[in-house]
Formats: sequence, structure tokens, C-alpha cells
Amino acid sequence: MKILGINAFGHDTSAALVIDGKLVAAVEEERLNREKSTRAFPHLSIEYCLKEANIKFEDVDYITYAYQPYLWLTHRFLYHQLRFFPQALGELKYVKRMISKFMFLKSNIQKELKTNKPIILLKHHDAHMGSTFLVSPFEEAAILTLDGLGEYETSVQAVGKGTSIKRLDHILFPNSLGSMYACISHFVGYTAELDEGKVMGLAAYGDASEYYNDFKKLVKLKKMELFN
Repeated sequence: MKILGINAFGHDTSAALVIDGKLVAAVEEERLNREKSTRAFPHLSIEYCLKEANIKFEDVDYITYAYQPYLWLTHRFLYHQLRFFPQALGELKYVKRMISKFMFLKSNIQKELKTNKPIILLKHHDAHMGSTFLVSPFEEAAILTLDGLGEYETSVQAVGKGTSIKRLDHILFPNSLGSMYACISHFVGYTAELDEGKVMGLAAYGDASEYYNDFKKLVKLKKMELFN
């Protein structure tokens, strides 16, 4: 079975190809179009993966994408709007953009690729976990994902064993270490969702103790919970 995974309609677009359970090729579009953190649809990445495997696009059985829009709509958008009304109304421009981009995700992908091949939408953090544990040398491992935001989760704790992954706990938006990191990057003059690596590099030259107490107020660890 040949499965083509793509990351598109956002930053750092990419593609990967798995054949009979084995990762054959993977590449980010920026490596090929020379545009840092590119948002271009990964046509070049797809072409690269197919060439590496010496197959044609017609040979691909399934296309996968790591996002389930209906989960974002029900768990993230509707829940967040109701919980934080009326302050959350300020998000409406963002919501309009997300709906236009993701609510017709399958048809948008098919339009870009000019295909009617079946498309499987994966839960965002499940893809994070699978792309690390399932290609690792470990038979069993603890798994922790952290990012800005998936559909509505910002972190997942799980246990991987063999070819299965069992979820144990998760953190829900708006609690997000990834978003906090992006905000700090923006605050010190860099671009969020792009320059966090630069901030991480600069952190080695700073004195963490100077702002330790401030960050203790922002991030709270609780017994039997991840973050809050």
C-alpha cells in the first residue's frame, strides 16, 4: 500500500511517502523552492517523494492530511466562543479565514492535485505521535506532544507499544506552551511561527533566573495534570 502524506495550507508545507508501512521519502517544500517556512502547496515535495520511490502519482492508494476540521469547528470554535463570549468575538476574522481554508479541506486538496483519490484526515496530534514513535527503534515508549494548537489540543500524553498508541491525557486550547513560545518570540521582535528557533538559540546566552518567577505565574504544574 502506498500512502502519500501532505502538509499544506499553512506554514512549512511538506510531503512524505510511506510504502507498505515503511517511510520511503519525506521533505519540506522550502528545501526545494528555497522559500523559508513556505506556505506554497507542496507540489515539489510530492514530486520529490514519488521520484525517490520510482513510482507515479497514479500508483498512490491514499492521501493523508493531519487535521480534522470538524473537530476544530465543534471543540475549538464553538466551545471557545461560548466559553469566552463576548471576548471571543474578536476572533471572527481568524475564524472566517480558518473556515475558508479548512472546512473544504478534502475538495481543496483534490483540486490542487487534480485527483479523486481517497483522502484520510488524521487527528493532528495523532500524526505527531505516529511520525515519531512508529519510526523510532523503541518497542515501547512514553510519548509527549507539544505544539501551538492542533484542532483543539495543544499537548497529548500517551504510551506507545508495538504499533499501537494509547492516549492518557491532553491539554486543551487556550492553554498552550507552543502559543506562549510564539508570543514571547513576537514580543522580543521576531516573527511568530517562524523565528522561535532563533529565540531558542539566543536563550543560551541569557540568564534564565531573571524571569523565572514571572514564568512560574504563566505556567502552572499541577499534580496528576500536565499544565494549566
